[in-house]
Amino acid sequence: MDKEYTQLIRKLFPFLIIDKGNENLMNIAKIPAGRIVFQEGEACEVIAFILKGVIRVSKIGKSGKELNLYRVSSGESCILMISSTLATIGYPATATVEEDTDVLILSVPVFKKWMQENHELQRFVYKLLSERLVSVMTLIEEIVFHKMDERVAEFLLEKGEGVNLLSITHDRIAMELGTAREVVSRIMKDFQRKGWIEMSRGKVKILKRDSLENLCNVT
Repeated sequence: MDKEYTQLIRKLFPFLIIDKGNENLMNIAKIPAGRIVFQEGEACEVIAFILKGVIRVSKIGKSGKELNLYRVSSGESCILMISSTLATIGYPATATVEEDTDVLILSVPVFKKWMQENHELQRFVYKLLSERLVSVMTLIEEIVFHKMDERVAEFLLEKGEGVNLLSITHDRIAMELGTAREVVSRIMKDFQRKGWIEMSRGKVKILKRDSLENLCNVT
């Protein structure tokens, strides 16, 4: 295995011990942006750990409407892939490569064996499950209460009137809007991905005020 990948694996997934005895059990795959890696109902024949890039997991309805569930990025794995493998059921969503992605691949038998023996791997999976449950719960909250992204945009515009740099935390925004911090963080990350804002520790810089205003004016 390439030395660069070996170092990256040890940094991101230290519980996956790489030595001469098990190095041949792991493979590296480079997946280009736009490729669908799992479709709903397909069997998961491998387990992938993300080294670089982003994979988007979504649910596509019969009408073709798509709902983004979450994104999997560097240092993570897809909990739906893992749970489907452990339960021996089809993948319940669609996974699409959003950015060119490098993944570390384990075969299902190897993963299941390591899950029984490797307590650090178990903790990683349980933590991932907890985080994804919170992520999906916050997504449901957004859907139920509607237009939370507009409320966040309005809040930023109001607090940033006359200035473009705000000293504020996600906790504070969540408190002001009466929602969960995870909801605010998800929306803010989406704004940043679109280039509307720039975030740093305790600060938010508005880059495209007109885009935020346009969002607020959508009916």
